[in-house]
Amino acid sequence: MRLIFVTSFHGLISRNILATPLLDILSWQNFKVVLLVPDYKRDYFLNEFGLKVHAIEGVSQKLTRVELVLRYFSLVLLNNQTMRIKRKTEMKGSGVWLAPLIGERSFFRFFLRRVSRFLTPTYPFDQLIEKYKPILIFSTDGQNELDVRLVYAARRRCIPGVGMVRSWDNLTSKGVLRFKPDRLAVWNEIM
Repeated sequence: MRLIFVTSFHGLISRNILATPLLDILSWQNFKVVLLVPDYKRDYFLNEFGLKVHAIEGVSQKLTRVELVLRYFSLVLLNNQTMRIKRKTEMKGSGVWLAPLIGERSFFRFFLRRVSRFLTPTYPFDQLIEKYKPILIFSTDGQNELDVRLVYAARRRCIPGVGMVRSWDNLTSKGVLRFKPDRLAVWNEIM
C-alpha cells in the first residue's frame, strides 16, 4: 500500500488544498492518504473528507517550551521590514535588539535548523509513522510547529517529505523554515 501523510493544522488548508481535486488525484494514482488534523477538529474532517481518505488522525496542538523558544528564534532570524513591524507590534518589542545582530546570517539559520533537529519533540508522530508506515510526508505548512515535528520524525526514518508554503507572504512574515524539505512547493516563480 502506498500511503501518504497529509497535514491540515491550519484552517485554510482544508479549503485551499483538501477541497481541491488533490485527494481524488492521489486516489486515482493508487495512493492512500492519512490526514493529520487537530484533535478537536477530527469529527469535522471525518464528515468532510472521511470517504476520500484512508484514515484521519487527530493530534494535540499543545506545544512544549522548547518549541516556543525555537519558534521565537525562527522569527528573530528573519530580519526584513515586515518582521521589524511585527516585532514592534505583535511581539511587543521582543527581539527588536537581537534581530539586527543575528538576523539574515546563514550561520545562525544553519544552527537553528541543527538545534531544531535534535530538540524538537516528535511525538505523537513516531507512533503514527510506526502504525501506518507512510512512504511520503506532505507538510502543508512548513512553518507550523506540528508540521516541523512530523518532518523530523519522518527524517529519522528516511521518509522523504514535501513541504509547502501556506501562503504567498509566509516566507517573509512567519519566520525562517526550521527544516529544509526534500521538495518545496510554492505559489509562484518569485517565491
